[in-house]
Amino acid sequence: MKALKIIGGLLLVIGIIVVLSVILHRKHEESERQKDKIESLKKAQVVQLPDRYTEPYTLKKGKVIRVNIPSGYTSSCSSGGKKYYKQPQNGKKEVRGDGGNYRDKYVAYFDLSFYEEEIEVVVEFKKQ
Repeated sequence: MKALKIIGGLLLVIGIIVVLSVILHRKHEESERQKDKIESLKKAQVVQLPDRYTEPYTLKKGKVIRVNIPSGYTSSCSSGGKKYYKQPQNGKKEVRGDGGNYRDKYVAYFDLSFYEEEIEVVVEFKKQ
């Protein structure tokens, strides 16, 4: 009889542990689903860009910075007269910053890289 009570008590404790773990697991899954839903809603929000804005980029030796041009925008770069490399999408690498007027038409991105010294290049984006 005593052994039967011990076995019954152990089964009861094991049953309680199983039920609690199932409940906790369901709560965890529900919170994960809620987090995923919130993340997907954040990603779905559309960011409205202004008609004109600028972004600074620091060019360092050995680093290449890819600048993506938003759809419907044109871009121009200013380096304060200091030289840097610019390679438009599907174009060749050129030295820029000499004050010349360059037109890169129909590009979705361009790469900026170090020429002689660490500089800051300011890229201005304008809506077409």
